[in-house]
Amino acid sequence: MDWCVKFNGFLSCCCILILINLNIIHCVDKLSVPNYVGSISKRSPHGSSDGSQIKLMMEESCRVELHKVCPYLKDDSEDIDVFQCIQINNPSELSPQCQSTIWSHLEQFISDDHLNHLFQPVCQPDLERIQSKCNKNFKLLACMLDNKDELHTGQCKNLLQLVEWIAFSDFRLISQFTDVCKTFVQKFTCGRVETDKSTKFSQGKTLECLQMHIDKLDGDCRHQVLRLSELQSDDIKLDRVLYVACANDRYRLCSDVPQGSGQIYKCLMDHTGDKLMSDKCREQLLRRQMLIASDYQVSKRLARACKEDIRTHKCRRLVSDDREIRLAQILVCLENAVHNGSKVSGECQAEMTSHRKMLLTDYRLSPEIVTRCSEDIVTYCRGLEAGGKTIHCLMEHARRNRKKERISPPCLRAVESLIKTADAGEDWRVDPVLKEACQPVVDIACRGIRGGDARVMSCLMDNLDNDVMTAPCESALIQIQYFIARDFELDPRLYRACYDEATRLCHAKKEWFKVKDLEPNNGPLVLPCLYRYLYHSETKWKLGRSCGDEVRRVMRQRAESVRLLPEVEQACVDDLGMYCPERTGPGQEMDCLQERLPELKPDCAALVGNFTSAQRGVESLIKTADAGEDWRVDPVLKEACQPVVDIACRGIRGGDARVMSCLMDNLDNDVMTAPCESALIQIQYFIARDFELDPRLYRACYDEATRLCHAKKEWFKVKDLEPNNGPLVLPCLYRYLYHSETKWKLGRSCGDEVRRVMRQRAESVRLLPEVEQACVDDLGMYCPERTGPGQEMDCLQERLPELKPDCAALVGNFTSAQVQDVRLNPLIMKYCGHVIHRYCDDELRVSFRDSTRDVMDCLVQHKNSPELRGEPKCRQSIEHFQLVTAGDYRFTVAFKEACKHHAMRYCPTSRTKAKVIECLSTIITNDTLSDARFRIPRNCRQQVRSQLLQQRENFDLDPVLKTSCAQDVAKFCPGVERGEAQVLECLLEHKAAVSMKCHKALFHIEQQDLGDSSSDYALLSTCKPMIKFYCYDEEPAKTLTCLKRYKDSPSFEEKCKLLVIKRMIEQNEDYRFNPELMKACKPDMSKYCVTVMAHQPQDSELEGKVVACLKIKFRERKLRHECENKLTAILK
Repeated sequence: MDWCVKFNGFLSCCCILILINLNIIHCVDKLSVPNYVGSISKRSPHGSSDGSQIKLMMEESCRVELHKVCPYLKDDSEDIDVFQCIQINNPSELSPQCQSTIWSHLEQFISDDHLNHLFQPVCQPDLERIQSKCNKNFKLLACMLDNKDELHTGQCKNLLQLVEWIAFSDFRLISQFTDVCKTFVQKFTCGRVETDKSTKFSQGKTLECLQMHIDKLDGDCRHQVLRLSELQSDDIKLDRVLYVACANDRYRLCSDVPQGSGQIYKCLMDHTGDKLMSDKCREQLLRRQMLIASDYQVSKRLARACKEDIRTHKCRRLVSDDREIRLAQILVCLENAVHNGSKVSGECQAEMTSHRKMLLTDYRLSPEIVTRCSEDIVTYCRGLEAGGKTIHCLMEHARRNRKKERISPPCLRAVESLIKTADAGEDWRVDPVLKEACQPVVDIACRGIRGGDARVMSCLMDNLDNDVMTAPCESALIQIQYFIARDFELDPRLYRACYDEATRLCHAKKEWFKVKDLEPNNGPLVLPCLYRYLYHSETKWKLGRSCGDEVRRVMRQRAESVRLLPEVEQACVDDLGMYCPERTGPGQEMDCLQERLPELKPDCAALVGNFTSAQRGVESLIKTADAGEDWRVDPVLKEACQPVVDIACRGIRGGDARVMSCLMDNLDNDVMTAPCESALIQIQYFIARDFELDPRLYRACYDEATRLCHAKKEWFKVKDLEPNNGPLVLPCLYRYLYHSETKWKLGRSCGDEVRRVMRQRAESVRLLPEVEQACVDDLGMYCPERTGPGQEMDCLQERLPELKPDCAALVGNFTSAQVQDVRLNPLIMKYCGHVIHRYCDDELRVSFRDSTRDVMDCLVQHKNSPELRGEPKCRQSIEHFQLVTAGDYRFTVAFKEACKHHAMRYCPTSRTKAKVIECLSTIITNDTLSDARFRIPRNCRQQVRSQLLQQRENFDLDPVLKTSCAQDVAKFCPGVERGEAQVLECLLEHKAAVSMKCHKALFHIEQQDLGDSSSDYALLSTCKPMIKFYCYDEEPAKTLTCLKRYKDSPSFEEKCKLLVIKRMIEQNEDYRFNPELMKACKPDMSKYCVTVMAHQPQDSELEGKVVACLKIKFRERKLRHECENKLTAILK
């Protein structure tokens, strides 16, 4: 006994010893003893200190035996030490005389006088508080144990725990159960109940026996047994039979679980299905579970966690506080509160889930099933099986079309009651058979889906026909869904979403559960009733959106099996047996009945006909919306796209077209496969032709579509299955997307959905019905090989001038849409997506709400950055878009918004973007040269400069220069690349030799660029570091002037300096290239050089004649001071 150390005369720890194989002794557990117990030292058992009663170790009838059993105790050891020692060892091995003596000392120790003396120093405040709850005939210890939860003092609680442990060595010390249970002890042969002191004092076996027959006890005996069971639930050591039976199991399965608060009980119960658990322990745990089922308070964890919720929701209504309440009654009451939206604490709900699972673990925990199903269990379930298998066996034999093997009505009612009590539809984990059978399926198909609220259950139903579904899982799932399908209240998502409609329209019960309302309700009729209102024409009768979504989900899932359509199964039981005995797979039963429709009985035929009509009516929605909610409804799509979904759409919750939308978003992703793309486009082809078939678009834009685009007001009419104007609704909605007037503008959610659909349909002309119809000939003529994502539209855009008028107009409209939202350009998004998110994220986010923000402008600005030089496909896509949009100024959002009014005013005859830019830039240049007030406002000037800069960078983007200089480029610059302004610089170097037409085009460019540096691409790109260093705060238009000031600085880059000098030389060729000179010397030129200026050509240089004139007057000192200074700078 070295491991048990004495502290102040008492044991500071106590080891419960269990003999295990070959008499090896294990110290399984320790009982902590508070230090203050030492204050009881040297007192007699009844609390006096005069030593009038001899100590137990000194009793002649026990002395020798006790020294053998407790060799470490001395003659003067306190009785409490002896009691603990006896508890460790087997007291039944002591002689009857010694046991009688021990009993006497125990009675003295437990007496009220002694306990008052013992507890008073540390428990006085607690005793005063609970005293009013103890009647005069109530023993002090029993009173304290009944009110244990109301003790606040830690020392008092610890002392009570020690005394309780000792007192539980014989229940006669704290309870009268031996008196009131004498009849039942004899009836069930639970041992002898004698009251004389010679009786062996351990009554654990007797209590265990009575607990095993708890449902057959009545009156005071039942109450006493349950009361003792409640006391035992605080600490597993107080149930000595279970403690011994589960010692090794606890060591093996729950070694890390701390003692107290029922945690070890919970741990062991959680492992009842574990193969490592011994049969003895499992049997003892079943005894505890049966007690909990009889009285919820035997589960201390549940009673404590739900105490306030039970009181708040009046779950003990009409029952006195001292009477037990069955677990089922408490669970259903609390579940009723949860389902009706009342608050139940998280801790309580966790305990509820744990106990619901317990009820489904073993049918013996349900007295109704034991009583009403005993014969059915023997007949159908081969005797008694634990682990929930018997319950599922009964479920399987509840089917209506099993007439010869169907369980009896009373048994069926008991099973229905159990399913309701356990609320099995809410969390798949509470059903051990379902959990074991479906865990592998959940790990693959429902990974990441949180348990509870029927989420996993719904996922499993959605995967019934998936390859990952196993036969055991499908069987267990259908068995439990059979009952859920017959009670509207057992599907938590449907119940919550449709509660108002179900009670208002379908006479469903207003409360999830009523104590006095356990008769079968009209649950099986609620879903068909709700479905009848799903597409009602009048708003007041129509289901709410969330309810409608849930009804569609349930209808789709239940279509998998006739067993889940109660009214059909009931009417068609004979026809199923006659025509479809082998057709039991998902959907096969209904297929079979539909095939045999003319031969079915009238009632069955009517219901199958109704289902078929509904099936056809919602066929398109199942194909699209429900294919989005469960995209695997289309077997071709499912098989083709499963690998893509596993990678690109992993973790995306099914429903509301989310997965379908994800697949469309990944159409040009590397993970997309050809079979998936083909299947996806095929189904999207039909969706694109009916506005109503995209559930998210339909829901978000219903008001706008009916108000602005003459869409049908009803999703479905029985007599209106003809094609509607669905293909025209989306283009109509898009026209209102950026409308200037608020009353015509689309709402935010509708606008978001229109953008999403437009973006996805941009992947293929086949998904743009109006374009495909108008351009079918042009596609065949110009684009027969261009069939990849986005390629057809690119081809049409490249051929825009050659297209037929109707096709050209629609392609032009779509190009305008692409300009407004870059997401509609699949090639840009595919090859430049990461560039956009890196450099243009702000523009992208703002452009989603504001069409005036041009993401393309941002991409163009970064097109030639070092980071994009390694992204040739992105650069090509940007340049392609620049080329496409170069023909029409409406194709550039920011430019169009900033300049459209001025273009209409000053350039009414300009029909192309190039002509508009040329016109506006000429006005800006003339205003600059004449130093007049700008006629074009700042925001438009900035956009014109941006467009000019793009033209300078790429020769192909300037239609005027390209047309004027095509032959000159071929002659003088044949191998020069189009980008980086290289063609333009080459032409300038050969300016003297180029054709007159080309020379004039170059003159206009020089006039613009030398007067306003913001469009001089070569200067801005070559001198970028110097501009950043020297001219960071200078206006872009005056960049050249700034660089000229610093060109001779030691740190000035040579290549930039050479280009600046080149620009200065070019400026000297014509005064019109130098706005500053014009401004400073205008009076002098008018006075001295008027003859030269009178012969100036409009579109070519004066070859320095005006500057030469001014030089002569400079040498003659006739120039004004301001002009003289400016000319001095030029001469330098």
